Amino acid sequence: MEDIECSLPQDRGRVPLSALSEDSFRECRGTLSLTDYLIVIFSGIAVSVAAILASFFLASTVHCFQRISKGGKSEEEEGYDGQRGGRIR
Repeated sequence: MEDIECSLPQDRGRVPLSALSEDSFRECRGTLSLTDYLIVIFSGIAVSVAAILASFFLASTVHCFQRISKGGKSEEEEGYDGQRGGRIR
């Protein structure tokens, strides 16, 4: 923490962070501009869309590998009765 320094706007001097107290930050107020809000909103939407697309891609990949692992057998070859919906005994 001793290596971190803060620039002071009044005299452009540098002060170690450890020398500052809570009173030093009382008048600090961050305000976001319209551009900042748009970046946050766009980032949220982009991440949500990317997550949905990744989910579809992964689900499709799992589905393909499941079909490959079954060896392309149809339902009749696996022992299912198409008329009653149960297994053939």
